[in-house]
Amino acid sequence: MASRAGTYVQFLDWCDRWSAVLQEFGIGSGDRVAYLAPNSHPQLESFYAVPQIGAVLVPLNHRLVADDFLYLLNHSGARIVCAHRAYLETIDSIRSRLPRVEHFIALTGEGNDWLDYETLLSARDDDDRFLVVIAHRAAQS
Repeated sequence: MASRAGTYVQFLDWCDRWSAVLQEFGIGSGDRVAYLAPNSHPQLESFYAVPQIGAVLVPLNHRLVADDFLYLLNHSGARIVCAHRAYLETIDSIRSRLPRVEHFIALTGEGNDWLDYETLLSARDDDDRFLVVIAHRAAQS
């Protein structure tokens, strides 16, 4: 992923799009979403998008090793793992021992059986993101 620059309005849009994608994956209040990445746009967006839907952000120290990630991911109960390209192989090496993780998202780069973060964001239709309820009431005479 090339460095992405934008306005605050665009940043908030990216956060809202990511929140919507997470909700489509069934992530909600109390669910854990883990991140393994150095400072980057997707990492920053996570600090807004994840809590805004009531989920819990689990940032992982990217200087740890596979066994540490295994313990932290299982102990935290993470349902989604989002990782920078530099860590895809490391997570793949422990993937079979992460029974609670339902989705693996590549924040940058590509990997086998990894969903692409930018593709998920760009595919998200933003027309109804903030639509919560449409209520009609009968006219009174």
